[in-house]
Amino acid sequence: MKEQWKPIAKSISTEIMDFGGGLNITDSPYTLAENESCKCNNIDMDAFPALAPRQGREKTDIGLIPVYDGQICEIGELVNGDIYLLCDNNIWNLTTQTLLFAVPSNTKRPMPHFRILDGGQVCDAWGTFVQTSHSIMYIDRYGELQSEDTFFGISFVAILGDDYYYAAKDGDTIYVYSPIKNMTLSQDNLNTYDIMHTWKQGAGELRGVTGLVTYMDKCYFFTKTGVYNIIGKRGNRKIQEVSQIGGCIEKATIAQCSNKVIFLGSNGVNMISTSNKVECISDKVKDLVTNIDFFSPPCAAYYNGKYYLNIYPTNGATYLMVYDIERGIWSKEDIPPMVAISVINNVLYAYSKGGELYKLYSPNSDEDITWEWESSVFKPFSISEKTMLERVNISVELQEDDARVMSEVILENGDVIPLSTIKYSDNEERIRKLEVPIGFGMGTPSFRLHIKGVGRAKVYAIEKQFKKVR
Repeated sequence: MKEQWKPIAKSISTEIMDFGGGLNITDSPYTLAENESCKCNNIDMDAFPALAPRQGREKTDIGLIPVYDGQICEIGELVNGDIYLLCDNNIWNLTTQTLLFAVPSNTKRPMPHFRILDGGQVCDAWGTFVQTSHSIMYIDRYGELQSEDTFFGISFVAILGDDYYYAAKDGDTIYVYSPIKNMTLSQDNLNTYDIMHTWKQGAGELRGVTGLVTYMDKCYFFTKTGVYNIIGKRGNRKIQEVSQIGGCIEKATIAQCSNKVIFLGSNGVNMISTSNKVECISDKVKDLVTNIDFFSPPCAAYYNGKYYLNIYPTNGATYLMVYDIERGIWSKEDIPPMVAISVINNVLYAYSKGGELYKLYSPNSDEDITWEWESSVFKPFSISEKTMLERVNISVELQEDDARVMSEVILENGDVIPLSTIKYSDNEERIRKLEVPIGFGMGTPSFRLHIKGVGRAKVYAIEKQFKKVR
């Protein structure tokens, strides 16, 4: 064996390893792709294939309305540019710290839905409205709350062309309203409704609605076990099954992401594509998106090419799962306990249980971000290629004076070998190369690299040098 592994003189080859494979906690570290990571926390995915921390959070001076476990919350923008909070029975103007509306205490159910629909009009509303169990509430052009009486309780609303789709949470009926021009919604024109029953024909099993969305010129509705769409015109509409691989378990996780729809199901995170197929996109992070405490419901938003999913796990701290749609990869971020997340004026906001409104990514943040990445397994020898790993270098740039980057080697037996910490000093370059001082040779075990940083820094690549052996 020793004769087989004699080095060949001047036969060094170099490989450059990047960080763009994203998070994978499902597969063994031994079977991960070379650029995948079993830890990928607080990383800026836009920096891939390099490694850098995300931008920090900035707490605004808007908010101060506390939220309690189990309350239904949404945030958005009012017609006049102010930011609102819907919290169970109340609608608050967060910008002015005023209560816009409170449902009377004798109402059987709280307001379940408050959504801005660009350009849509319902009961002369200007595209912003709330449906309670008694009436449609909306914000008029002056930013004042108005209402219209109606006849059924509504949790979900979707608009497709001139058609308005309504459904009650966990109910078995979808109402499709096709208004005649200038006709208002009232008891006098009930014949303008199509009524769709959502159970699967022949099965006799009720499929309670958990969400509605319009996509690719169709209205899709979700149950906890499946996805369906409604096809046809007024008077001849039918329900068509799209998928039974996993429905939607929380409406606040439904997000239209460019030309796709992404939502959280009991099996993980699912995506409807333009081919009208539903696929699970969270296999590599399944445990992180299925072990959820639904007493504090998850919520999600689409922003800057990514799907952001706020998770309350059954144990441990809350976190934000981020899915890069174009690359098809995941990362994980630390986040305070949040109850609502939304894009307002092209900024991603989140509202905390403590009543604080945050900009999730701000260049003005003073947050100290701790970030980390852990590699797949480095194998010192390749019998098939007859190579031996001789040297590993890490290229690092410190982008602010108080930034620091630490690294360590994790051996296959679990032992950890700390490496040096890189800090900035006046007599050293900001871009440096850290050599991993591990004794490569015949007895070197397999290992993983763990890189951890605080502050703004960038790790450009890992350089691996191999020596041919015979």
